[in-house]
Amino acid sequence: VAAMRAQTMTRLPADALTALLGSAFDRAALAIEAGASVQDYRAVLMALIDGLSLPQAPRPVRTR
Repeated sequence: VAAMRAQTMTRLPADALTALLGSAFDRAALAIEAGASVQDYRAVLMALIDGLSLPQAPRPVRTR
């Protein structure tokens, strides 16, 4: 949320963002406990988090 306020990342609904990231961490923990590669899950989670902090180009307006 602080990064969104500082405008260093795209503004996103905080509740949805935290719910989805939390789910990703929960799923990673379950997979690792079942024997999956810690390094693989760490790399993917870090890429997701890093991707959130990249400047975003404006999205085209969607019309129906």
